[in-house]
Amino acid sequence: MHGRMMHDKQGKLTFQPYGKEGQFINSISRSNLNMVLMDKAESLGVEFSFEQRISSVNFEKTALNIQNQKSSIKQIEFDSIIGADGAFSAVRSSMQITDRFDYSQDYIAHGYRELHIPATESGSFQLEKNALHIWPRESFMLIALPNPDGSFTCTLFFPFEGQVSFNSLKTEVMLPNFERNFSGCL
Repeated sequence: MHGRMMHDKQGKLTFQPYGKEGQFINSISRSNLNMVLMDKAESLGVEFSFEQRISSVNFEKTALNIQNQKSSIKQIEFDSIIGADGAFSAVRSSMQITDRFDYSQDYIAHGYRELHIPATESGSFQLEKNALHIWPRESFMLIALPNPDGSFTCTLFFPFEGQVSFNSLKTEVMLPNFERNFSGCL
């Protein structure tokens, strides 16, 4: 992408280049990047297991309790562990009950949702394909990244609560407001 395409409330576009003429940044599909990283990790001996979850960690025995969809539990010993098991982390929960573990948690007022702008019927882009599209709006924004198939992957960063929020999107009254804030993307 050669720059940002800023979309104001009136639908006016402003292109902001990332550098000198001919310079650009690359946007990479997260799923494709994950596949490349997983392939490399497997070549180095890392094993991946899917449709399972960590139910608890025993740090004294250095063992994970793994639960599959059938609710059977197996124990796996480890030398080291990286707690990257996501929201409601079993690794973090297990660490919290160990001696002298300091923990705090804060919630932010915003979340995000992924949206999609399809390609046209002929397979071309509906927006400029060589730009990151941004609709900045005071306390929220929408971004759109081009995909090789002519579509765009969009991310809406929005407050959870308030007059303009995910909570208010649950009503049909919000749709005109959404269209007004993000002209050019619908």
